[in-house]
Amino acid sequence: MNKITFDEIKFSDHFMHDRQHRGIGNDVIRELLEHGDYKYDGHNALVYFFSDRSFHNMKRDGMSIQQIEYFRKKRAIRLVVSHDKVVITAKYAYKNRERMYH
Repeated sequence: MNKITFDEIKFSDHFMHDRQHRGIGNDVIRELLEHGDYKYDGHNALVYFFSDRSFHNMKRDGMSIQQIEYFRKKRAIRLVVSHDKVVITAKYAYKNRERMYH
């Protein structure tokens, strides 16, 4: 499966409610889809997350250090996307419960 772009996705009602409640903006979602890594969750969905490779690619693409540090602070955010390109939910992962990044 190829990477999904921000323009291709649709948002579920569940996600829209969670996003406002958790304070996850479109800028973070866009960067997760553009530069984030992803893994299959075993339930027919992809989980996008920031990794060290993501930040390296941001730097290589010309993003400023301040912008990269902003997204580094958002490293705990996970974005769950179904195979039909619908964002199911966004969540914060806790290091002791879920460690997906490298």
